Amino acid sequence: MAGAGCSWLFSLDGNLGPLADASAEAGAPDSPPLDAPMTADAGRDALLTWCDLEAGPGHTFCDDFDKGLDPTLAHGSVSLDSDAAVSPPNSLLAVNTGSGGGPSISRTFPFAVTDAPQRVVRLHTSMRLDGLSLAAEPHLLQIDLDGSSSYSVFLFIWDNQGQAVPFLVLYPDSTGSFQRGLTTSGVTFNGWYDVDLTVDLAGNVAVATIANVGQATIKLDPLASFLPARAGFEVGVPYMTSNAGAVTSRFDNLVFDVR
Repeated sequence: MAGAGCSWLFSLDGNLGPLADASAEAGAPDSPPLDAPMTADAGRDALLTWCDLEAGPGHTFCDDFDKGLDPTLAHGSVSLDSDAAVSPPNSLLAVNTGSGGGPSISRTFPFAVTDAPQRVVRLHTSMRLDGLSLAAEPHLLQIDLDGSSSYSVFLFIWDNQGQAVPFLVLYPDSTGSFQRGLTTSGVTFNGWYDVDLTVDLAGNVAVATIANVGQATIKLDPLASFLPARAGFEVGVPYMTSNAGAVTSRFDNLVFDVR
């Protein structure tokens, strides 16, 4: 698939070889007896999840929501949910019933080298819409860039004649030129979509891809001389254009990279 963001779309196939070796070693004579007591924290840490098995090492941040929800990241009405997940048992459930700020998780990271010209930020997750008032026009995924100024690149759902059309937008943008729809046919409810959002400041583009739906690229001309010191993500329903109705969304297997 062509486009500036292609090199950042990656396979999440895991290599279970080292884990199999570790399991074999666990049965060695010097291993603790099987009936040895285990604390709750030890049991949680021992649980191998999608981030351990399939995401691969070296990511800035990874969360599959199967080891609990970090309260320091949560805003508003977000919770773990076991009714639907890409990698069981849990996904992140976000329900927004009003306009403005809403339920989400977020975190910010510094760039490793503040004066480097290369700046690539990538957010990848599985997303599912279970209920949506189209007039609410919710923001679902967002990358924030902060330094001498602040910018956001976000994916939101626009009501296009009754179709839930995902749009890629740069904000602020006084001209209204830096936004583009990924598709004209919209996305459907109650199905999981793999979503990739990449901001490439060196290439001056942002690319959003929803698997089996579409891809959109926007230029980042207003950021031509902008060198951010930090980058962060927001996932959930952090903002809605209006309070025309509720939005229910789920997310799973979140990966965030700052390069």
